[in-house]
Amino acid sequence: MFNLLLVVAIAMGLSFMCSLLESVLLSVTPTYVTLLTEQNPKIGKQLAKFRASIDEPIAAILLLNTTSNTAGAALSGALALELFGSKWMAAFSAALTLGILIFSEILPKTIGSTFWKTIAPTATIIISFLIVVLKPILIPLAWINRAIAPKNRKKQLASRAELKALADIGYKEGSLEGSEWQAVTNIINLRGSSLSDVMTPRTKMVAVALEDGVVGAKEAILSSGHSRLPVYDESIDDIEGIVLSRDVWRAYDAGETDLRKIMREARFVPWSKPIDVLIRELQQEQVSMVIVVDEFGGTAGVATMEDLIEEIVGEIQDEHETPAVQFEKIRDNQIKIEGVMPLDDAQELLNIKLPLDSYDTVGGFVFGELGRVPVVGDEVEVTNGRFVVTEMDELRVATVRFQYLEQPSDSDTHGNL
Repeated sequence: MFNLLLVVAIAMGLSFMCSLLESVLLSVTPTYVTLLTEQNPKIGKQLAKFRASIDEPIAAILLLNTTSNTAGAALSGALALELFGSKWMAAFSAALTLGILIFSEILPKTIGSTFWKTIAPTATIIISFLIVVLKPILIPLAWINRAIAPKNRKKQLASRAELKALADIGYKEGSLEGSEWQAVTNIINLRGSSLSDVMTPRTKMVAVALEDGVVGAKEAILSSGHSRLPVYDESIDDIEGIVLSRDVWRAYDAGETDLRKIMREARFVPWSKPIDVLIRELQQEQVSMVIVVDEFGGTAGVATMEDLIEEIVGEIQDEHETPAVQFEKIRDNQIKIEGVMPLDDAQELLNIKLPLDSYDTVGGFVFGELGRVPVVGDEVEVTNGRFVVTEMDELRVATVRFQYLEQPSDSDTHGNL
């Protein structure tokens, strides 16, 4: 009986240790390794080596764990058969399996993943010893692994989905502020965004005609608050260049009237250009504004470095801008809304159901539901209300009035009014 208990204890003890070491090794973070290296350079550097080339320490741990489990099961089975007879073997096997599951897997891995910071230095020493002892077996295993593994394989440290999940966890646990979480999330999603998502469309572009001269450019800059403007010849599709406000002031003070003499070369990019690629290019070229062109070569819009950065950090309010107000309460049951207001914001504001998958803005929703160019007075019925077109800007819906069919309660507007 003593021999049986001794074999089981040794086998489970070794397996417990191996599972604990594996859990600790896989739990340590790069930040912890750096701090440990500063506090204890010898152990810290060894742990960093294990993390950089984790195949060897994991192989040593698994080799000892598998050997102890296999040998322990075989020896304890033989001793149990001799001690209890064949009729109790099924019960012994079930008890042994349960013991291995609890004491060799669940318990050590829970301890390792919870207290890894405390255990890591000692675990590093033990793993180093195991590698030295098992080296004669690990070397041929490494040869086999290199023969099977593909050449020049690249390790993927983390996928985009995993990075997004880590950011979400950090935000929920308080490690990231809301603005930090938003910036990290936007950076992760940046690769899937193109210029068409962030550009100022041609219908809202502020540009100056060549024939307007320096005086016209000065007036356009003062009225718009922009520090740089595109310059066109006959039409907005014929962009000739870009003028900067400082160049306009100098030319105006010097009595210059011809914009061509102060105009700078325009940078043209397709509207399908990925934002992350363009940001790097503009940084290298030190360019702050680009003209966005469509597939036909026409002007689709304009984008600045500020627009691209806002895609990451959010809206940037400069000293020339006033806060954008996209809605205004007219009466208790009527709200004035700008056509550019995002449809999901309008849905939350009005507490009504809108087709978010089909349209991006309130103006686009009205345009799409009517199936034609809207005119002032057009109405679009929705659940518990209607949108009425109140102002058009050429072909664009500038403002609408939403009127509830029933008097809304305070909760209907989420307290936003």
